[in-house]
Formats: sequence, structure tokens, C-alpha cells
Amino acid sequence: MIRLSDVSYTYAKGTPFEKTALFNVELEIGNGEFIAIVGSTGSGKSTLIQVMAGLLTVEGVTSDGRIGLVFQRPEDQLFEETVEAELAFAPKNFGCKPEEIARRVTDAMRQVGLPDQYRLVSPLKLSGGERRRVAIASILSMQPSTLILDEPTAGLDARSKAQLLDEIKRLNDGGTTILMVTHDMDAAARLAQRIIVMSDGRVIADGDPRGVFGRADVIERAGLSRPTSMAILDRLRAKGVEIESDAIDIDECEARIRKCFKM
Repeated sequence: MIRLSDVSYTYAKGTPFEKTALFNVELEIGNGEFIAIVGSTGSGKSTLIQVMAGLLTVEGVTSDGRIGLVFQRPEDQLFEETVEAELAFAPKNFGCKPEEIARRVTDAMRQVGLPDQYRLVSPLKLSGGERRRVAIASILSMQPSTLILDEPTAGLDARSKAQLLDEIKRLNDGGTTILMVTHDMDAAARLAQRIIVMSDGRVIADGDPRGVFGRADVIERAGLSRPTSMAILDRLRAKGVEIESDAIDIDECEARIRKCFKM
């Protein structure tokens, strides 16, 4: 559980560069949720997750579990000679015993789908998608109850992106609370149970994907696009086709079209 009660945050307070990034945010994150945090650049998303993770200290934030934060392009921060050493770094610094470290390394590799033969391979010799998984696994070795990911698929090719999103979904299915900052509205609509929309440092919408993406006022104010499935049906409606446009994934979109045209 993470709770934010009337949380605001200002950078460089009392200087000519003062800028308030969050205004009076009220949020409650339940255990086991999968939440997508969306909004345009500068909307306050990154500040929000850093406040949640405790990297920025502010009154009004409480949590009852360990939180792991994966920054954008975390693979750039890999530094150990092998995958095993990378994943063992955090539990070793927590003072875990060797057998516990070995167990955590094995569990973290399994959770992100890394083959066991990668243990002694240098992370730098892996593909971009595999390095991203190593970086996420290094956070999972801390055994967080909540995993926060900032644009986890940025810079990945389509195949690596799909594989990584599947792994993140499996983590959530296994009980890990997921908060994912993303500009990918299709992924947000397909995977998240709940969408939090940020604009100018404020939460302007918080609800299920169908309801949030169905609000034209929210989409316009936040500078977002609708998921592809909704956009396709919007175009059909604009041409006079009587069809509901609230499908949140391509399969549902196809089903709506087939039913409408009796295909």
C-alpha cells in the first residue's frame, strides 16, 4: 500500500529557478494493482514516482512495503562483469547470506525470463532487451513488493518490447504491484487495471482504462492520444458507421467491426 495525502513538491524552492512539479496529489495504491501513469512531458509523472519511491522526501507519503524503482534506460547503469554479479549486488549489500543471495539471483532471473546459462555472461554482451531485463532483475533481487518502472520499453524494438511487457504482466500476476510510467497508450489500455493521468503537476483522471480513455476532455487536456483500437473505431464513427468506440484492445476492436458489418 502506498498513500499520498495532499502531496506537493517544489524544486529549487526559494531560488529564481523555483518550480512546483506536484500540486495537492491524493492517491492510494493498493497491493497487487497494475497501474499505468500517463501524461505529456513535464506533467509531473517522474516527480510523482520519485516521491512514491522515497527518492524525493516530502510529507504526506506513507508505504508499508519495499519499493523498487527502475529508471529509464536502466541498462546504462549496469556495471558488474557478469549477470550473476549484477543481480547479487543488492542482496549482498543488504547483508544476505550466500545461500539467500543465490536463491534471489535464481528467482530474479526466472521472473524476467533470463536463461540460466546467462549467469556468467557479461551484461554488455546481451541484446538491448536482455540488458533491460537484467536491470529489472537487479531490482527484483531486492524483493520489492512494488515495482515502479519509468518508460520500461523506451528504445526497444517491437519484439523486445512485447517480451518485456509480457514479463512485467507476469510479475503482476505473481502478486507484485506494478506502477508503469508510459507514453504507450496501447500498452496502458491492454495491461493496466487502472490509469492515472497527470497534467501540470495534478492528477486529472484516475480510473479504469475504458472510462479514462473514453473522456475526451481528459485526453485533450493531457495532450494524449487514444489507444489504436479506439482511434480506428473513432474513424469509422466519423464516416457515419454506428459502432461503439470504447474497445481497449485490437481483439475487441476486431470483434466490434465483425459484429457491426456481420462478417
